[in-house]
Amino acid sequence: MARSYDKEYKVQAVKLAREIGGDKAAKEL
Repeated sequence: MARSYDKEYKVQAVKLAREIGGDKAAKEL
């Protein structure tokens, strides 16, 4: 479960970063 949760968390983090900072934030991740 830990690995699946980590994967989903990263996906959400990228989506959120794109919404907030666009490409700049996405590149940082």
